[in-house]
Amino acid sequence: METIKIWNFEKAPATLKALCPSGTDPEWIAYIPAGVSSSEFDAFLSSGDRASIIRQVLTDGSIVYFGSAASARDDKVSTASKSSGEP
Repeated sequence: METIKIWNFEKAPATLKALCPSGTDPEWIAYIPAGVSSSEFDAFLSSGDRASIIRQVLTDGSIVYFGSAASARDDKVSTASKSSGEP
């Protein structure tokens, strides 16, 4: 069974860091493999004091989140699509 993985941005796999949108400065990356439900993770990230979260759905169905500190921006979860990049 595959699991959700979360890294400090600097310690994340290079393949995931390369997917980071330009102009952003995330502190962490989360990876949810294809076939693993992300709905509870989305709900958690959308609630509370989380400032900047970018959600990317990869072509293989896995999801990558990039997040930064709550003091950086408004509470928003934005979405984008990118090609698959396996960690």
